[in-house]
Amino acid sequence: MSNSVVVAVEDPQATDTVVSVANRLGLSVVLSKDDDRPVEELPAGEGTRLMVLDLDAPAFGGLDTCRRLQMFSDILVIALGDYSDSDRTIMALRSGADCYIPKPVSPEMLHAQMEALLRRHPWVTNRPEMVTVRGLTISYLRKEVRLGGEVVAVTPAEYRLLASLASRPGRVVSASELLREMSGYNCPEHEAQEIVKVHVSRLRNKIDWYPDQPGYILNVRGFGYMLERRTISRQAPVPAA
Repeated sequence: MSNSVVVAVEDPQATDTVVSVANRLGLSVVLSKDDDRPVEELPAGEGTRLMVLDLDAPAFGGLDTCRRLQMFSDILVIALGDYSDSDRTIMALRSGADCYIPKPVSPEMLHAQMEALLRRHPWVTNRPEMVTVRGLTISYLRKEVRLGGEVVAVTPAEYRLLASLASRPGRVVSASELLREMSGYNCPEHEAQEIVKVHVSRLRNKIDWYPDQPGYILNVRGFGYMLERRTISRQAPVPAA
């Protein structure tokens, strides 16, 4: 299945630019129209990796769509806007966009941003439908976590953290990278550590039998976290009578 990009843009010239760049990168294109279902429900297919979203087109939901995509999808968002200033850029990034490009759209800038996003997030581009580590299963297709076959109630942020770690089990991922993939928020490593630590603690309470003896998510001090692949001998708690 080829990778695809959803184009949620009203301006015909900008649309032509996006389609041309996508074709050069070997991406198939799904054009969204203002009479379509909500844009975050597009497109059909697991191969969708990118969305180019015109923030100034009311039909596509603007920043609200960015926020919903951030919560419920792994699609990478390139936001377009009618003007460029730091406040506008910050607002788009904090709402869930992965980058912001002012209009008129520069084909060279768009090409570079698309390449950079796909290179920076290869786990999104090449991931399998699901990853299973011992009794823990993370389904990218269903946005679901199961432990021993039972669904675990996780928040969107917890799911994205676990999905990020599961994309490279046994490899250490820095707290700043995890936070960026969870929320699109860039910050210094020490600040990211404090934020991610809270989410990891909550996840451990949900997926480890003994929260004080982490079994799935390990902290590699000074470097970050990793999803432990190795089998750890551990006796399950005996259900209460």
